[in-house]
Amino acid sequence: IMGESGSGKSTLLNLIATFDKVTEGFISLNGTAINKLRNKEVARFRRETLGFVFQDFNVLNTMTNKDNILMPLVLSNERPKTMNERLETISTQLGINDLLDKYPYEISGVQKQRIAISRALIAQPKLLLADE
Repeated sequence: IMGESGSGKSTLLNLIATFDKVTEGFISLNGTAINKLRNKEVARFRRETLGFVFQDFNVLNTMTNKDNILMPLVLSNERPKTMNERLETISTQLGINDLLDKYPYEISGVQKQRIAISRALIAQPKLLLADE
């Protein structure tokens, strides 16, 4: 999505992500009217369908980069073997193996962005939403 500053790009992403409520009309994704979902269904939809890369990365400085990346899989009760396999694949693809045991405050902004992208991709989302 491209547009001038203030044109509503982030608002649209927030609506698709179900962070904000639709006030008129509806948003359908893969045949699901996402603004009609109940709270439990919204959480499941986000977890199973969407990946997010936020403008400010939203990494937790109290956790290692590895733990930040694995968080979506931990919250989904994924098997440790699956977590390790996916982590190995993604960290190799994005060239971040040497960053896994560090904390976000120890790395550069570009490296944090790679950690955030890894966290978004590790759950294998059907749709990846990235804000700038």
